[in-house]
Amino acid sequence: MLETRLTRLLGVQHPIVCGTMHLATGPEMVAAVANAGALGILYTTGYETSGELRDGLRKVKSLTDRPFGANINLFPGTRPTDVDRFIETLHSEGVRVIETSGRSPKDHVARIKDAGCVFMHKVARVRDGVTASRLGADIIEIVGYESGGHPGEDDISLMVQTQLLLREVEVPVVPAGGVVDGRGLVAMLALGAEGVCMGTRFMATKECLIHDNVKNWILTALAGDTVIVERSLKNSMRVARTSEALRLLDLEKDGASLEELLAIAGGAQGRKALLAGELATTGIVCVGETAGLINDVPTVHELIERTIAEAEAIVGRVCSLVRQG
Repeated sequence: MLETRLTRLLGVQHPIVCGTMHLATGPEMVAAVANAGALGILYTTGYETSGELRDGLRKVKSLTDRPFGANINLFPGTRPTDVDRFIETLHSEGVRVIETSGRSPKDHVARIKDAGCVFMHKVARVRDGVTASRLGADIIEIVGYESGGHPGEDDISLMVQTQLLLREVEVPVVPAGGVVDGRGLVAMLALGAEGVCMGTRFMATKECLIHDNVKNWILTALAGDTVIVERSLKNSMRVARTSEALRLLDLEKDGASLEELLAIAGGAQGRKALLAGELATTGIVCVGETAGLINDVPTVHELIERTIAEAEAIVGRVCSLVRQG
C-alpha cells in the first residue's frame, strides 16, 4: 500500500484522484472510485439548483460510505452558479473534501474551511498554486500541457510544472495530466508529489456513463490525436481531434464571433457528444494526450488495483538498484 500525505488528509486508501470531468463524473462514477479506495469528485456545474445538487450528493452516499469530494468551478459561465449556496449544501450533506477550479478561490476560502473541509484547488499556473497555498488550500492540483480540458495558456509540461510548484509550496501537490498507470504514479511520487489526478484514463472505464463511441475513440487514438481549441478566447482547451474540433479551429482562424464558436463548443453540444456519441457531427470532447496510452476498458476497481500493483512493483525494482558501499 502506498501511504502519502494525500491519503492521510483525504482518508482514502490510494493516492489517486479521479479528475472532475463534467458528465463523466456523476454520482455513479464518483461512488465507484470511492469504493475502490481512491478519491472521486462530483461535478456540480450540471446542477441548476442546490436542491438538485443535494439529490446528486445523496445518490453518491447511497452508493458508498467512503470519502468523496465535490468540485466548485469558479470560471464565469453562461449560467452562473450560486457558489455560496452550493458550498452550504456540500457542508450540510457532510462532504468533507471540496475542490475549486477555474478562478481564484479567495472569496470562498473561509466558507469552505468553516466546516473543517479539506480544501483542494486546481491550477494551471505555478503562481496561482502559490497564491492558493497562501490563501489556505490544503492540497494543490496542477495540470500540465498534456492534460485534457483546460491546460492553461503557458504550454508547460506536467513534469516541469510539478517540480516548479514543489519548489514554492509546502502543502501536498497532486499533478494532473499525462498519467494513466503505475509508471506515471511512481514518476510523480519520485518528483515529490503526494499522488496523481487522472482524468482521461477514468473515462475509459466500464462505470463511466459516457457513450461507447467516445470510449472507442480513446482506445484507437494516438497521442497526437488531440488539439488545442479556444486559444482565441484565452480559454485553451485540449479536445479530441475530430472534424468538429478542426472546424472550430478554422472558425477561430477566421476571427469568428463568440456566438459562432459556442455553436460548436457550447455545453449543450458537448453533452450530446458525450452521451449520444455523435463525435463526427456534434460537440467537442475534452480528452488528454494520454488517450494514446489507453488500450482497454476495465472496471474502476480493476484500474485502481492494477495501477497500485504496478506502482509497488516499480518501487521495488528501483529500490533493488541501490547498492551500498
